[in-house]
Amino acid sequence: MDFYGRILRTNLILYHKIMRTGLIDCVKTLNKNQFLSSSEASKLQLKKMRALLRYANKNIPYYNKLFKKIKFDPNIKKIEEIQKLPILTREQVRKNKNKLVNKEYDSRFMRENYTGGSSGKPLRFYQNAEYNLYNSADKIRYFNMCGWELGDKLVYLWGAYRDQIKTVEKPMLKEKIKRETWINTFNLTSENLEHGISFLNKYNPNLTVAYVSSAELFAKHILGLENKLKLRAIETSAEKLHDDQRKLIGETFNCEVFDRYGCREVGNIAHECNEHHGLHISSDIQVVEILDNENNAVVDEPGKVIVTNLTNYTMPFIRYDLEDIAILKDGVCNCGRGFPCLDKIIGRGDAIFKFSSGKTIHGAYFQEQMALLPGVEQFQIAQETKSRIIIKLIINEKFDELKFVKAKNYIIKELGEDISIEKKIVNEIERTPTGKYFRTISKVK
Repeated sequence: MDFYGRILRTNLILYHKIMRTGLIDCVKTLNKNQFLSSSEASKLQLKKMRALLRYANKNIPYYNKLFKKIKFDPNIKKIEEIQKLPILTREQVRKNKNKLVNKEYDSRFMRENYTGGSSGKPLRFYQNAEYNLYNSADKIRYFNMCGWELGDKLVYLWGAYRDQIKTVEKPMLKEKIKRETWINTFNLTSENLEHGISFLNKYNPNLTVAYVSSAELFAKHILGLENKLKLRAIETSAEKLHDDQRKLIGETFNCEVFDRYGCREVGNIAHECNEHHGLHISSDIQVVEILDNENNAVVDEPGKVIVTNLTNYTMPFIRYDLEDIAILKDGVCNCGRGFPCLDKIIGRGDAIFKFSSGKTIHGAYFQEQMALLPGVEQFQIAQETKSRIIIKLIINEKFDELKFVKAKNYIIKELGEDISIEKKIVNEIERTPTGKYFRTISKVK
């Protein structure tokens, strides 16, 4: 850390202590928690889960009624007992929004948040100050895994308009002081990319946090330049990080790539350490279950992700279905952290394709065929009907039509269906309202 960083770190710590924000103490606690043994981490998680269940039973109308109906005792003795509770879906949250809110919580301390997803239909919910405190502290814990410390320089290559509170051109004074800079990557032109690359070269941040697609676009643009860019570390988030993207980003920027998994509804969930053998679940603030189609817990095989956040007492999401697919890794990481790890996030942002025969195929199964094609800047595979797929491509002069046809035929063979695949060359691929880019989309219900 440079001289200014050390001074800033000291001042930031002093500020948070004087203002009694609790952030510094919270960061210390979370950093300590991650190195608990597996059994100690499980005990802490059970204690927090039990406290949340008791509170929800007393203060949340939805859960009070539910617990009575199924005769559920919130004083659980082991974490597996929560499996007696039904899974909470997005549609249930929409229908029961008012009943899921703490009936005695002061509205002045509630902040409304929302998520759009690939459908664009927003889900609105409330979060409180304690949730925000833990989520901010957990984010710092994740940044620490990447080698960043409070006071170091930080750059965001971000795409959600609601998060764009500052830019390279007009940074707020507070962000200058904090050494935190945001580059709006929602609509990157060649000129904007070069401007961003020039800034990154001069600024030399300790950590760059990016949408996966944003980092990929920067990397592909740099490949055609004589002057290369070396970053210290990149943390990717918001979208699924595919193996080809990790390789491209890591090699182009000549740095480690750390992946983060989270969502608006419950915040940070899991993050890679420098071993890169999975994503450590933040078990002290989240309970993560990986379930098969019969809702049985599974390890080392794909399952749906069910999450309970342990810090948001304003509007608790207990056993909430993220509509993602992931694999829970057996055992613990060699880094010494006792938290369990997710081996892979399979379903984040990838559609499930369904066909007339009843066959169901995950989008990630065949989309890598497009990723490997030369001359393809970006692509999107969209299922319009059960028999029609459109592949949108943003290409450059290296695009090979024959190789595309070969990849298309491979997809048809893998699907084993009587389908039509249409190619569309486009200048831009539409993003979600929150700025996310999905490689696969299905309009089939």
